Amino acid sequence: MTDPQTHPPAEWPRRWQELSRQAQRSTIAFWKRAATPQPTVLDPLGLAAPMAKQAMEVVTRPDKALRRQWEFNVAMAKLWTRAGRKALGLNAEPVIEPQDGD
Repeated sequence: MTDPQTHPPAEWPRRWQELSRQAQRSTIAFWKRAATPQPTVLDPLGLAAPMAKQAMEVVTRPDKALRRQWEFNVAMAKLWTRAGRKALGLNAEPVIEPQDGD
């Protein structure tokens, strides 16, 4: 038998879902406020607003953030594979091609 002060186990998933929604709403509200440009002595370059905008996108569109992170990881793996092959004296495609005049 459950304690009357707690919720029955069958209700726990609904309660967790409700808690998750509240956390997401709070996080979104926080980043919206932070994304408003407010130059201060602590942020003379005004970097807080773009960083907050990026964080807001991660919270609201995690699929885009995950895709970008995956693309970055793939690019880094290619870079280090090519660098490793070159270091071993093996043939490796150049990471970038120099343009005329470089």
